[in-house]
Amino acid sequence: DIQGVELALLDHFQLDLSQMESEAKELAQVLLSEIGNVDNVDYQEFGAQLQLLVALLRRKACDWWQLSLEQLSAMHGVLKLSRRPQLHVEFDAWAHPWKLSREEVMNCIQKCTIKGTSYAQILCSLEHWQLTSCQLGPLVALHCAVAWLKTRQGFGKAVALFDHLELWRWEEHLLTFEWEALQSLQRLVRCDRRALDLALASLAA
Repeated sequence: DIQGVELALLDHFQLDLSQMESEAKELAQVLLSEIGNVDNVDYQEFGAQLQLLVALLRRKACDWWQLSLEQLSAMHGVLKLSRRPQLHVEFDAWAHPWKLSREEVMNCIQKCTIKGTSYAQILCSLEHWQLTSCQLGPLVALHCAVAWLKTRQGFGKAVALFDHLELWRWEEHLLTFEWEALQSLQRLVRCDRRALDLALASLAA
Protein backbone atom coordinates (compact mmCIF):
# COMPACT_ATOMS: atom_id res chain seq x y z
CA ASP A 1 0.00 0.00 0.00
CA ILE A 2 0.97 3.66 -0.29
CA GLN A 3 2.06 3.94 3.36
CA GLY A 4 4.37 0.98 3.02
CA VAL A 5 5.81 2.56 -0.12
CA GLU A 6 6.54 5.72 1.87
CA LEU A 7 8.67 3.74 4.34
CA ALA A 8 10.48 2.01 1.50
CA LEU A 9 11.30 5.38 -0.06
CA LEU A 10 12.62 6.65 3.28
CA ASP A 11 14.99 3.67 3.36
CA HIS A 12 15.99 4.06 -0.28
CA PHE A 13 16.89 7.75 0.02
CA GLN A 14 18.20 7.33 3.60
CA LEU A 15 15.94 10.08 4.88
CA ASP A 16 15.56 10.90 8.56
CA LEU A 17 12.05 11.43 9.90
CA SER A 18 13.27 14.68 11.45
CA GLN A 19 13.34 16.09 7.93
CA MET A 20 9.59 15.52 7.67
CA GLU A 21 8.47 15.60 11.28
CA SER A 22 4.92 16.90 10.77
CA GLU A 23 4.20 14.41 7.97
CA ALA A 24 5.57 11.46 9.97
CA LYS A 25 3.54 12.35 13.05
CA GLU A 26 0.43 12.83 10.94
CA LEU A 27 0.90 9.37 9.40
CA ALA A 28 1.27 7.85 12.87
CA GLN A 29 -1.93 9.52 14.02
CA VAL A 30 -3.78 8.28 10.92
CA LEU A 31 -2.67 4.72 11.60
CA LEU A 32 -3.60 4.99 15.28
CA SER A 33 -7.06 6.28 14.40
CA GLU A 34 -7.57 3.47 11.86
CA ILE A 35 -6.90 0.86 14.51
CA GLY A 36 -9.70 2.41 16.52
CA ASN A 37 -11.18 0.98 19.67
CA VAL A 38 -9.34 -1.99 21.16
CA ASP A 39 -12.54 -3.97 21.63
CA ASN A 40 -13.57 -3.62 18.00
CA VAL A 41 -10.30 -4.22 16.19
CA ASP A 42 -10.48 -6.60 13.25
CA TYR A 43 -7.00 -8.11 13.58
CA GLN A 44 -7.26 -9.76 10.18
CA GLU A 45 -7.97 -6.43 8.53
CA PHE A 46 -5.62 -4.27 10.59
CA GLY A 47 -2.65 -6.63 10.84
CA ALA A 48 -0.75 -4.78 8.13
CA GLN A 49 -1.50 -1.41 9.73
CA LEU A 50 -0.23 -2.65 13.09
CA GLN A 51 2.99 -3.86 11.54
CA LEU A 52 3.45 -0.62 9.60
CA LEU A 53 2.75 1.53 12.66
CA VAL A 54 5.28 -0.30 14.83
CA ALA A 55 7.88 -0.11 12.05
CA LEU A 56 7.26 3.62 11.70
CA LEU A 57 7.35 4.37 15.43
CA ARG A 58 10.59 2.46 15.96
CA ARG A 59 12.42 4.84 13.64
CA LYS A 60 12.46 7.45 16.40
CA ALA A 61 12.58 7.37 20.20
CA CYS A 62 9.24 7.18 21.99
CA ASP A 63 9.52 10.73 23.37
CA TRP A 64 9.97 12.17 19.87
CA TRP A 65 6.47 11.14 18.83
CA GLN A 66 4.79 12.83 21.81
CA LEU A 67 2.09 10.16 22.01
CA SER A 68 -0.30 10.22 24.92
CA LEU A 69 -0.27 7.53 27.61
CA GLU A 70 -3.75 6.55 26.42
CA GLN A 71 -2.46 5.95 22.88
CA LEU A 72 0.47 3.89 24.13
CA SER A 73 -1.78 1.85 26.42
CA ALA A 74 -4.24 1.27 23.58
CA MET A 75 -1.43 0.02 21.35
CA HIS A 76 -0.26 -2.35 24.07
CA GLY A 77 -3.78 -3.70 24.41
CA VAL A 78 -4.28 -4.16 20.68
CA LEU A 79 -0.95 -5.89 20.20
CA LYS A 80 -1.51 -8.15 23.19
CA LEU A 81 -4.80 -9.33 21.72
CA SER A 82 -3.63 -9.46 18.11
CA ARG A 83 -1.79 -12.78 18.44
CA ARG A 84 1.34 -11.14 17.06
CA PRO A 85 3.72 -11.75 19.98
CA GLN A 86 6.88 -10.69 18.16
CA LEU A 87 5.32 -7.40 17.12
CA HIS A 88 4.25 -6.82 20.72
CA VAL A 89 7.80 -7.52 21.91
CA GLU A 90 9.18 -5.01 19.39
CA PHE A 91 6.71 -2.34 20.48
CA ASP A 92 7.24 -2.95 24.20
CA ALA A 93 11.02 -2.69 23.81
CA TRP A 94 10.65 0.59 21.91
CA ALA A 95 8.21 2.03 24.46
CA HIS A 96 10.38 0.99 27.45
CA PRO A 97 14.05 1.18 26.38
CA TRP A 98 15.17 1.63 30.00
CA LYS A 99 13.95 -1.86 30.99
CA LEU A 100 17.54 -3.08 30.82
CA SER A 101 20.14 -1.13 32.74
CA ARG A 102 23.39 -0.10 31.12
CA GLU A 103 25.19 -2.92 32.96
CA GLU A 104 22.59 -5.49 31.92
CA VAL A 105 22.94 -4.52 28.26
CA MET A 106 26.71 -4.81 28.44
CA ASN A 107 26.38 -8.21 30.12
CA CYS A 108 24.02 -9.46 27.38
CA ILE A 109 26.48 -8.35 24.69
CA GLN A 110 29.51 -9.79 26.46
CA LYS A 111 27.84 -13.15 27.07
CA CYS A 112 25.93 -13.21 23.76
CA THR A 113 22.75 -14.06 25.61
CA ILE A 114 19.14 -12.92 25.43
CA LYS A 115 18.03 -15.05 28.39
CA GLY A 116 15.24 -13.26 30.23
CA THR A 117 14.93 -10.53 27.60
CA SER A 118 14.78 -10.19 23.79
CA TYR A 119 16.89 -9.07 20.84
CA ALA A 120 14.62 -6.05 20.45
CA GLN A 121 14.99 -5.03 24.09
CA ILE A 122 18.77 -5.29 23.97
CA LEU A 123 18.93 -3.13 20.83
CA CYS A 124 16.53 -0.50 22.17
CA SER A 125 18.32 -0.33 25.53
CA LEU A 126 21.68 -0.23 23.76
CA GLU A 127 20.56 2.86 21.88
CA HIS A 128 18.92 4.37 24.98
CA TRP A 129 22.14 4.18 27.00
CA GLN A 130 24.18 5.33 23.99
CA LEU A 131 26.68 2.52 24.30
CA THR A 132 29.35 2.43 21.61
CA SER A 133 31.53 -0.28 20.11
CA CYS A 134 34.56 1.24 21.83
CA GLN A 135 32.86 1.02 25.23
CA LEU A 136 31.81 -2.57 24.61
CA GLY A 137 34.98 -3.56 22.80
CA PRO A 138 34.80 -4.04 18.99
CA LEU A 139 35.78 -7.72 19.17
CA VAL A 140 33.24 -8.40 21.93
CA ALA A 141 30.49 -6.70 19.91
CA LEU A 142 31.48 -8.58 16.76
CA HIS A 143 31.43 -11.90 18.62
CA CYS A 144 27.89 -11.16 19.80
CA ALA A 145 26.70 -10.11 16.33
CA VAL A 146 28.09 -13.31 14.83
CA ALA A 147 26.46 -15.40 17.56
CA TRP A 148 23.10 -13.77 16.80
CA LEU A 149 23.57 -14.51 13.10
CA LYS A 150 23.62 -18.20 13.85
CA THR A 151 20.12 -18.26 15.35
CA ARG A 152 17.01 -18.52 13.19
CA GLN A 153 15.34 -15.45 14.68
CA GLY A 154 18.44 -13.35 15.27
CA PHE A 155 19.79 -12.68 11.78
CA GLY A 156 18.07 -9.32 11.27
CA LYS A 157 18.92 -8.24 14.80
CA ALA A 158 22.56 -9.19 14.24
CA VAL A 159 22.63 -6.95 11.16
CA ALA A 160 21.05 -4.14 13.20
CA LEU A 161 23.59 -4.60 16.01
CA PHE A 162 26.52 -4.63 13.59
CA ASP A 163 25.26 -1.51 11.84
CA HIS A 164 24.29 0.41 14.98
CA LEU A 165 27.72 -0.10 16.53
CA GLU A 166 29.36 0.80 13.20
CA LEU A 167 31.52 -2.30 13.26
CA TRP A 168 31.91 -1.96 9.50
CA ARG A 169 34.53 0.73 10.22
CA TRP A 170 36.98 -2.11 10.86
CA GLU A 171 37.59 -3.83 7.53
CA GLU A 172 38.54 -7.14 9.15
CA HIS A 173 35.31 -7.10 11.19
CA LEU A 174 33.27 -6.36 8.07
CA LEU A 175 34.86 -9.28 6.20
CA THR A 176 34.28 -11.62 9.13
CA PHE A 177 30.65 -10.56 9.48
CA GLU A 178 29.96 -10.88 5.75
CA TRP A 179 31.45 -14.39 5.70
CA GLU A 180 29.45 -15.51 8.72
CA ALA A 181 26.29 -13.95 7.25
CA LEU A 182 26.72 -15.96 4.05
CA GLN A 183 27.18 -19.15 6.06
CA SER A 184 24.03 -18.40 8.03
CA LEU A 185 22.04 -17.71 4.87
CA GLN A 186 23.13 -21.06 3.46
CA ARG A 187 21.86 -22.80 6.59
CA LEU A 188 18.53 -20.98 6.37
CA VAL A 189 18.13 -21.98 2.71
CA ARG A 190 18.22 -25.60 3.81
CA CYS A 191 16.01 -25.44 6.89
CA ASP A 192 13.85 -22.31 7.23
CA ARG A 193 12.62 -20.38 4.21
CA ARG A 194 10.51 -18.00 6.33
CA ALA A 195 13.54 -17.02 8.38
CA LEU A 196 15.51 -16.73 5.14
CA ASP A 197 13.01 -14.23 3.73
CA LEU A 198 13.25 -12.13 6.90
CA ALA A 199 17.05 -12.31 6.81
CA LEU A 200 17.18 -11.13 3.19
CA ALA A 201 14.75 -8.33 3.99
CA SER A 202 17.02 -7.12 6.80
CA LEU A 203 19.98 -7.03 4.40
CA ALA A 204 17.94 -5.11 1.82
CA ALA A 205 17.03 -2.49 4.41
